[in-house]
Amino acid sequence: MEFLKFLEKLKISDFAGARNILAERIKVSATDDVLKTLAGSIHLDKNIEIFMTGFQITDNGNQYPMVQFKYTDDISPPKEVISVLFDENGNILGIKPMKQLN
Repeated sequence: MEFLKFLEKLKISDFAGARNILAERIKVSATDDVLKTLAGSIHLDKNIEIFMTGFQITDNGNQYPMVQFKYTDDISPPKEVISVLFDENGNILGIKPMKQLN
């Protein structure tokens, strides 16, 4: 899966390699600083699993596949999820780590 490859690139700070997995329309905005911030908001040392799948409609009206991942050691319902949006070619279009507020 492309997202797991992306996480492996972030783990070793291979930001150029990580960008190659992203959809063309977001590669330019995914600077090294943006990717470092993203890496800091994901627990790269933990295992993840699929929590939920579905589709998301974007502001331009297009519908894209979306997968939410959770950390395998997180209880259900999980306190943290990572939502990943994919384009029509299977490339990553967006990543949004989310934490439950207590």
